[in-house]
Formats: sequence, C-alpha cells, structure tokens
Amino acid sequence: MDEKMLLESIKNMLEAQTAEMKEYVKEEIASALQKNNSAIAEIVTEASEHVSEALSEKVDALERSIKDVETVTARNTFELQLIKGKA
Repeated sequence: MDEKMLLESIKNMLEAQTAEMKEYVKEEIASALQKNNSAIAEIVTEASEHVSEALSEKVDALERSIKDVETVTARNTFELQLIKGKA
C-alpha cells in the first residue's frame, strides 16, 4: 500500500469516526433535552398546583369575609329597624 492510499484510508476512517461521534452527540443532546423538558414540565405542573391551591385558599377566605360582612350588615339593618320602630 502506498502512502497516498494509506492517507486516504486514514482519512476515510477518521470521517467515519467523526460521523459516528456526531450521531452520538446528537442523540445525547436530544436525550438531555427530553429529560430537561420533562423536568421543566414537572416543575411547572407542581408550581401551578401550588398557585391553584393558594388561590383557592384566598378565595375561600374572601368568601368567609364577605359572609361575615353580610351577616353584620343584616344584623345592623335589623337593629336599625328596631331602633326606628321604637323612636
């Protein structure tokens, strides 16, 4: 085998190895991106659940406050009618 053929053989071998490495890196990147996207989706889901829970608690507290105000308003209205009736 002469030098030119040897160099051509080495070149072909290196090109094949480079192609294999590129494919491997491409697959690894795709796998890492998929894992990353899954992790992000889990974080977003968990955060959404916490936000929903916190909002529900705030809405419940607000509803209780509104009922308290309505009760006091009704009581005050009744007492005012009693006072007006006595006057």
